[in-house]
Amino acid sequence: MPRRRIDGGATQPSRRNANVVIAFVECHSGYIMIEPPLSIESLQARAASELNQWTGSAARWSAAAPGRVNVIGEHTDYNGGWVLPMAIDRYTVLVAAPGLQADRIRVRSLSLGEQSAVSLSRLSDLSDDKWMRYLQGVLAEYAHRAVVCPPLDIVVASSVPVGGGLSSSAALELAMAHLIEAVTETTWSPSERIRAAVSAERDGAGVPCGIMDQTIVEQGEQGCVLLLDCAQGLISSTIPCDDPQIAWLVIHSGVSHDLADGAYAQRRAECEMICEALQVGSLRDVTPEMITTLTPDLPALSPIQSPIQSPIQSRLKVPFDEVLLRRARHVVTENQRVLAATEALKTANWSTLGELLFESHHSLRDDYQVSCEELDVLVELAQAQDDVFGARMTGGGFGGCIVALVDREALSSVATSISQGYVQRVGLSPQCYRVKPASGADVCAVFA
Repeated sequence: MPRRRIDGGATQPSRRNANVVIAFVECHSGYIMIEPPLSIESLQARAASELNQWTGSAARWSAAAPGRVNVIGEHTDYNGGWVLPMAIDRYTVLVAAPGLQADRIRVRSLSLGEQSAVSLSRLSDLSDDKWMRYLQGVLAEYAHRAVVCPPLDIVVASSVPVGGGLSSSAALELAMAHLIEAVTETTWSPSERIRAAVSAERDGAGVPCGIMDQTIVEQGEQGCVLLLDCAQGLISSTIPCDDPQIAWLVIHSGVSHDLADGAYAQRRAECEMICEALQVGSLRDVTPEMITTLTPDLPALSPIQSPIQSPIQSRLKVPFDEVLLRRARHVVTENQRVLAATEALKTANWSTLGELLFESHHSLRDDYQVSCEELDVLVELAQAQDDVFGARMTGGGFGGCIVALVDREALSSVATSISQGYVQRVGLSPQCYRVKPASGADVCAVFA
C-alpha cells in the first residue's frame, strides 16, 4: 500500500495534505494546539467567495456533509458485521452556481488546490482526477434514475483530512447527493442516497467499500454514536455520547493512505476466500468456536481447494492458511468487541471501552495487518498516558489517524505529551483534533 508522509519525507512521494485548512501543529517549542473546528458557515463563506472570484457568479446552492470517526468495528462492515461510528464536526461543503459551460460540471477544490471537470453526456468516462470520480459517480447514479443535473460550477471547501481515515470520500459523495437534489428540486430517501454514494465509490472510484461510511455520514445524529448492523443495513441503536467526563481526541499520523491502491481490496478478497472455504454467506456467520477449529498448517491446500462442505463440518480440525486464519479471527473478535463496546458506552464504563479500543488496534495490527509503524507509535504513546482510557487506529488503515478516549480535563496535556513523543520518535508533527458527534449531511443553503 503506497503511503505518503505529509511532511514530504524522502522515503515517500511528497504531497502535503492540503485538505486540512488550519496550519500544521507545531510541538517543537513544547506546546500543542488542538485545532478548532471550522463551522459550516465559515467553510461556505470561503467557498462562495472563491466561486464569485472564479466565475463572477453568486452562490445559488450549498450542501454539507460531515466526516466520521469509527469508534470501533474496523473492516467488519463489508463482512456483514457490526460497527460503531459517529459523524463528526468536521465538514465538506459544496457551493454551486449555474454553469458557464454547456454540458459541464466544473469543480474547484480549495483543499487540494486543484480544478477538474466532467461532461454530463459522458459520465461513464472516468475522470483522470481520482477525487473527481467520487462526484462523477454520484452524478451518474442520479442520472441513471432520470435525475439529470444541469451544468454547474462548484467550489469545495473542507476540514476533513484527505487520506486520514475520517471518510473524506463519503462526505464528498453525500454533499454532492444533497446538492444535486437542491439543484433539481428532487428528494430521495436517506437509504437511496446511501446506495447511490456506495455505488459511486465502488464503481467510480474503484474502492470495494462497505456501507458504514456513507450510512453514518448521511444519518449521523448530534451527540450520538450509532450501532450499525451491516448485514441488514440498519441502525440498530443510537447511543448518547456527550458525557462531560470524556473527550474524543483524533490524531493524524502525518501519513495519508489511498484505499484504491489495492491492499484494501486484497483484504476483502481474502475474506471472501474464507467464506467460500467455510461455506458461509459472510464472516458474520462465523462463530468464535469455529475459529478455534481452524489450524494453521503451512503449506496447506488453498481455502478454495478445501473439502469443507458445510459450517457443521468446519467444526472439525481444518488445515487453514495462516494469513486467512488471522483475517477471520480479527473479523469475528472485532464483532464481539463492537457489541461489548456498545454496552460499555450505554453504561459509561470508560475503562472497559478503553480496553476494547486497545484490543481492536492490536488485532488490526497483528491479525488484519492494516496498521503501520506511525499509527502503532501513536497508540503506544497514548497507552502510556494515565488519562487515556483507550486508543486505536480508525479507518481503513495503512496511515491516517488514531482515535483516543481521553479524560476531558486532561485533553490538552495528553495531546501535548503524545505529540512531543511522536515528533521525537517519528520526526513528524501530528495534527490533533477534538471531535464531537454531529448530525448527518444536508442542504445548508438555497440562495434566492
